[in-house]
Amino acid sequence: MDDNCSGCGQKDKCGQIYRTLGQNTGPSVGLVAVQAFLIPIAIFIAGLAAVERFAPAADGTKWLILVKVGAATTLVLLYVSVLHLVMKKKTTNPKICKSRQEADGDTE
Repeated sequence: MDDNCSGCGQKDKCGQIYRTLGQNTGPSVGLVAVQAFLIPIAIFIAGLAAVERFAPAADGTKWLILVKVGAATTLVLLYVSVLHLVMKKKTTNPKICKSRQEADGDTE
């Protein structure tokens, strides 16, 4: 590691950076990936199946199909919106926000 860092002007700050990253208390990346990708797909499929059960397409008109896809998409958008609000509330770190404000010159 010393060979790689010998010409770096920031080598003294590396330890501090890695300690800061190691103390990150955010959610697991795996959990975030499941919440962001797999659950919306599952909600879309389940929503489409539920709408199909309650309003079966007797003649298969295009408009009815579009309404069903729109209803399933609405369920996914609702889930993503709620998830966004919950995650935003959970991950707000006042210490990080304060340091960003100071760096930006915003000292309200």
